[in-house]
Order: sequence, then C-alpha cells, then structure tokens
Amino acid sequence: MWVEVDDFAMTVESKLTDEVPALYSSMHLIYEFAGAGLDREKLRKAVELSQDKYCGVSAMYRKIMDIIWEIRISEENFNGRSM
Repeated sequence: MWVEVDDFAMTVESKLTDEVPALYSSMHLIYEFAGAGLDREKLRKAVELSQDKYCGVSAMYRKIMDIIWEIRISEENFNGRSM
C-alpha cells in the first residue's frame, strides 16, 4: 500500500488533569497529508495500522489515556505553495 505524498505534518493536542503533578488524560493526533489525488482510504488504513499494530508508543499510551486520531488532506503543501 504505497501512497506518494508531497507533504506530511502531525499535530498532537492533549489534555492535562487539574491535580499536581498534572498528568495527560487524553490525546488527539492529527495526521495532515498534502498532495494531489490522495487516496483517503489508503491513508486511513496506513494510520490505522500504525496506531493499532506497529506503534509501541501509542500502545503504551492507550493503557493510560484515551487516544483519538483524524486525517486531514490538503491539495496544497504546508508552505502554502500550490501543487
């Protein structure tokens, strides 16, 4: 399953508890892909495999907090240049 992308970025948003020391209570992973004609289903499958099978960090974090993720696709790369 090969998808050629022109640009990729990942953003992590998280929530902390109010107590001290503050602990992470949830994480939101945003996968951003840029490129013309990207196949959303292939990207979803790749991210899903990463999260559910190959990423040990996500597997460890899932034991202590909720993790959600989403995919965003853009026709322009992240430098604002049109492709």
